[in-house]
Amino acid sequence: MQKNALAVIYGQQASSYSAVVRKWLVAYGEIFRQEVTPAMVQLWESLLSDILASSLDWACYEVARSGKFFPTPGEIRSRIEKATDLATAIQGETEWQNLLDYIRKYLFPDFGLTSQAPPLPEPVLFAARAAGGLRYLERCSETELQWAKKRFIEAYQRFLDSGSLKQLPSTENARRILREAASMSNHDARPANDLSSGAPDSKRSRPVMETPNEVCSQDRNRKAAETDYE
Repeated sequence: MQKNALAVIYGQQASSYSAVVRKWLVAYGEIFRQEVTPAMVQLWESLLSDILASSLDWACYEVARSGKFFPTPGEIRSRIEKATDLATAIQGETEWQNLLDYIRKYLFPDFGLTSQAPPLPEPVLFAARAAGGLRYLERCSETELQWAKKRFIEAYQRFLDSGSLKQLPSTENARRILREAASMSNHDARPANDLSSGAPDSKRSRPVMETPNEVCSQDRNRKAAETDYE
């Protein structure tokens, strides 16, 4: 690479994002013995401008480790999208199990959601509606639950994709997601309403007895919440 080209590349004012682009283009130039020009830098910055610097840095490093030819911006983007899709799928599996636990703990056929039920995160609420709603998931058969799970995960991924996410999980979050995914094989896979096997769930919340005024007020709140979740 010519020294004057390097001087132009490094001499320009650079954001953290553009600094990542320039760092790795120079590295690729050295690895693959190809000249990097200021015009090439500007083109890469333009084509990858919607990707966070941390994710871009990770993808460029992975491509540098395994690539055999000078990469294109499309290859960098593809690496990020594949990793993001995998992380989202693992998160969807985890959130599905969390939702079943939520239903077991807070939803009762005769009372609906208890007053102790916390609000669900927006992506989970969106996916739960697509899967059929909380009441459906509480009473459906095991076969129906498998199809509901498929709808839930697909909807969960659509919700996250709609935000044009280009951010990979942090290292700690990725480790947590993978640990949770690894433990899924030992997780109770029964339908949410199947509590017949094993010891009774002593930790399951029971409806709280309230005064008549409290009952009326909280009943309105519960009905409003259940309308959102169905």
